[in-house]
Amino acid sequence: EMTFVASGEAVNPRKTIPSAIKRTLNIVIIIYMLSLISVGVNIYCGDPRLLSYFSGSAERRFITAMNDVSIRWQVSERCRSGLHYETGYQRNGSSPWVLALQNFGMCTYASVLNGIMIFITIGAEISSLFSGSRTLYAMAVQRKAPAILQRCTKAGVPYVSVLFTSAFGAISYLAVDTTAIENFGVLSNISSASTSIIWMGLNVSFLRFYYALKLRQDIISRDDRSYPYRSPFQPYLSMYGLFGCCMFVIFMGYTNFLHKYWNTKSFFSAYGGLMLFSACYLGYKIIGTSKIQRLDQLDMDTGRREMDRIMWNEYRQYSGPYRERAKKLFTWLY
Repeated sequence: EMTFVASGEAVNPRKTIPSAIKRTLNIVIIIYMLSLISVGVNIYCGDPRLLSYFSGSAERRFITAMNDVSIRWQVSERCRSGLHYETGYQRNGSSPWVLALQNFGMCTYASVLNGIMIFITIGAEISSLFSGSRTLYAMAVQRKAPAILQRCTKAGVPYVSVLFTSAFGAISYLAVDTTAIENFGVLSNISSASTSIIWMGLNVSFLRFYYALKLRQDIISRDDRSYPYRSPFQPYLSMYGLFGCCMFVIFMGYTNFLHKYWNTKSFFSAYGGLMLFSACYLGYKIIGTSKIQRLDQLDMDTGRREMDRIMWNEYRQYSGPYRERAKKLFTWLY
């Protein structure tokens, strides 16, 4: 998703985007899968110190932790002093990676990892700011958002969209006490559900592009050797992604439908994003009088013809001896 958003500012997207996609896929498979396996074999899935999905059971879970129930299996109890209980919330140590280190008595390493995660979170916030501001700018260009969001600096940075997007960071100050943390969690869950809806749209868009390209043999075929990037296992991989995202959205708040577990706030927390998306989509369909085009009517020429006329020479920046490449970089910086 981030690679796609950044493609609008890439000099030579036909060369850089496929390379970035392949590297991102390898990183996700190696780092994420190894991390999940390493944590999964070193922590108990029912550990009461973990954050609970159903907020109504948080207090009971942490009371259980304070009474040493379900955590006596730990290899080491050296880091037990890091467990605090205050009005149903845990101050620190809720990350499964941190808990896994604490279970083996590596208290110092757990604290260092906690700091590293904070640093990584800052990086995630910056990437979200980038994607959010560029999405708003693209919507403004398409007249789906206020025109003022199109304003850019001389360097091409949409500063109005950046300021508007960054203003939502002030919402994080809601989580200053235990009462506001639950409300902040509601907003976070709505955002998470909205992300799944976005990924649903990405899969739908690709499937429509995939089948529309089959109807336009005059452009290029996916089987052609000159095709820039051909993702594997298509269209079945996109169908799988679409089905998985649908399941996430549908079952996000399944606990509300269990016997005696209904919670109005939790229900809107799980399905608020879906309600907001439905209202915006139907509102735009009615006010904007838009309609979904047939596959044979999709515009697959605008922008492509202009790119075909450009002679790309970006590869020259990344080729040649290291001394010349460093000299070019130094010249560009200064």
